[in-house]
Amino acid sequence: MLDDLRKIAFKFQIEPEKTVGHAARVSSVISVLANLNLSFKNYLEVEFSRNSDFVKAYDNNNKTLESLQDDLELLLVDLKFGSFEASAAPNVIFTPTLFIDKVDTWKKDAFTNYKENILYGDFDNQKYLKKIEKQYSPFERNKIFKPLFQATSSDKSYKVKLLDKKSKKVLKKPEGALHDFYVPKVVRNSSPKSEFKTVQIFAKVKKEGNELDFSKKIKHVYYFEELEYETYPFKPTNITYLDTIYILYQQLNCKVDYEENMYLIHNDDFNLTVWGESREEVENSFSFAFHALYQNYALEVEEKLSSEAKQLKVKLLSIVKKVIDAD
Repeated sequence: MLDDLRKIAFKFQIEPEKTVGHAARVSSVISVLANLNLSFKNYLEVEFSRNSDFVKAYDNNNKTLESLQDDLELLLVDLKFGSFEASAAPNVIFTPTLFIDKVDTWKKDAFTNYKENILYGDFDNQKYLKKIEKQYSPFERNKIFKPLFQATSSDKSYKVKLLDKKSKKVLKKPEGALHDFYVPKVVRNSSPKSEFKTVQIFAKVKKEGNELDFSKKIKHVYYFEELEYETYPFKPTNITYLDTIYILYQQLNCKVDYEENMYLIHNDDFNLTVWGESREEVENSFSFAFHALYQNYALEVEEKLSSEAKQLKVKLLSIVKKVIDAD
């Protein structure tokens, strides 16, 4: 089955410019993987919304889109650690699904179209621009292309090369007006005002034993501030990705920001930075990034790791107390 997936996969390579032996930095690997995965996931959402049968299925069961995205999540089907050359493809050979069999063809076509028309797109070509403008709204272009371009390095410390049988293409973020075309600043329609607001608050609260009792009246509020965005602290003591739960020895302190209509979470300990359009999405992206980091480094035999990767392995094993896998 893996051989079949390798035949349809897209191959890419992270090529650092400022590291010993051109070894890929862990932070670069995680950023590239997470953003390529997010771009493809958003592409599936856009194409899903254009299929009337899928929309009807979604109206009856709002888990259908999530199920489809899970079915088609990108898998690393080939990997070379030294230069970090990898091949990625969704499992379109056999995937359990909530949908009927005819959807298998749609799945295969969706990945082929994403690979050929988005990933390998000629971003500077005027014919390509007109094609994309007709095909996708500004909001849809933002969803698909923003994470794709974020997979490239802003400070040029590494390049992402897309490899096929005939040629190599450097994945480059367009500049200026071209970038604004693919990643337009989307003005969202203001949603109806909710009776609930997110606030940051410092207060005196009654303590019962070792627990704080928020059900009883707060004695005194020292300070509160209404947050424009959901940038309250993110300090998880456990991290869940699909059926895997990582129980930590201590909370993982992360910084949360909101920039250009995107939430960002950054963790200094592992130099992880992820993006998402909502607070829920960015937390899910962080869970994916941490899971990938642990699976690729903490569980790898040391003979295959560089000195930097060995240090990362020690750090991961020192913070993860227990791993619970439902499978």
